[in-house]
Amino acid sequence: MRRIWMGMLLACWGGIAGVTAQKVGELHVENYELIRHGNQINVSMFFDGNNLHVPENKELKVQPVLVYGNAEQDSLFLPYMLFTGDRRERIHHRERALGNAKALRHEIYSISVSGENVTYYQSIPYNANYFHSRLVLKQELNSCADCSHRLATIPLDTLVQRFRIAYLIPEPLQESEKRISLDIQFPLNNDHLVVQYANNDAELHRLVQDIREITDQPHLKLTGVHLTGYASPEGNYDHNAELAYTRAHVVRDFLASVLPEERDKISLDFTPEDWEGLYHLIERKNSARGRAVRQMLDETPSPVKREERIRKMVGATAYRQLLQEAYPRLRRVDCRIRYRTDTEADKIRLAALVRENPDGLQVHDYFIVAADYRPGTPEFHKVMEYAHVRFPENDDVVLNKAAYALQTGDIQTARELIREDNRMEGLNNRAVLLFLEGDWDLAMQLFREAEQKGSSEAGHNLREVLAVND
Repeated sequence: MRRIWMGMLLACWGGIAGVTAQKVGELHVENYELIRHGNQINVSMFFDGNNLHVPENKELKVQPVLVYGNAEQDSLFLPYMLFTGDRRERIHHRERALGNAKALRHEIYSISVSGENVTYYQSIPYNANYFHSRLVLKQELNSCADCSHRLATIPLDTLVQRFRIAYLIPEPLQESEKRISLDIQFPLNNDHLVVQYANNDAELHRLVQDIREITDQPHLKLTGVHLTGYASPEGNYDHNAELAYTRAHVVRDFLASVLPEERDKISLDFTPEDWEGLYHLIERKNSARGRAVRQMLDETPSPVKREERIRKMVGATAYRQLLQEAYPRLRRVDCRIRYRTDTEADKIRLAALVRENPDGLQVHDYFIVAADYRPGTPEFHKVMEYAHVRFPENDDVVLNKAAYALQTGDIQTARELIREDNRMEGLNNRAVLLFLEGDWDLAMQLFREAEQKGSSEAGHNLREVLAVND
């Protein structure tokens, strides 16, 4: 609640010099507001007259004035209030009864005794000249037509354009995936997992460790382990399909024995003949031959015909080399480990690190913590302040810090921070700053650009400005 006590030294004026001033009371003004709603300005305030005592032959004139410039003509004088003593009140009643036009003009309130309360409200059309205007109360103490004394002018409020400021809130992290190509090999025509065969022991150990790196962190949740078995493209296609499936299956059985709590998260797929893998192996050694193999694969959908054509393309000697060196590497199992962040656990962890040990945090970590608060709140800003200390040049962090400066009226800081950022949030906020500094044409242009890019804040701001200037 906003309050002002208008202390008034009221004197007996009438051309008699040297009369001692007498304090006759105080008028309590509270809940005053100057708010713009679309095309209108609403002016409201409440007067508590409990301590106001006006001499019987005097009246106190209190007039709200909207000041939007430096000259007298740059002011809008709103209807005034009269707080009168008993005798003055009777005079006004008589003038009204006689139809005195002057007595009827503007005088919307008149009280003659202490203890009365007055609620003042006016709604006036808004125009661009009123931007950042000031609301003041002018006071005069009158005892007759030519006997008045102007008292102190009381500043109340400033009309500020109610712009919407845009904050950058990055999209939350989606489910993540880690891909592992396991060099788990199987002898020709064999689907049994031999741990000691080739490099299988080290590869299986690596797979288990990668999964445990996720499951051992309380802020991460394992969502799936997807195994794909492959067979090399020689021999019978149906037999290769069975080999590929069984190879993935035996790796799943191995994982389930080591990590039984994750058994239900393991899924299987298979590729009977890994022609794509063969193409990549050939292409790495000989790009020209790789392009020829690529064309052949695109033109030949049949696995049997592919095998015949690959033999003819590379020749007998090169084909034997493929069988010995390349094909064993195609008999494998690939793994995709999927996981996501446990949002609540991660926020608790990151919030502690923001305060105590922020060195290992990334920019997005700060945004995860800030997302727990409404953009523009002091709590949100505090997290962004931490982020700005660590990443003073990060565009996302600087944008949000500048936005808070705009929101809180710190124009100097906003001016220092706002950059030529062509994202919709940056365009909107730069337009707000330009409007506040008087460059209305460029501000309108940037509001439109930001709205076209999807900024709801810029759309609102543009409508507010157009409502004034149309």
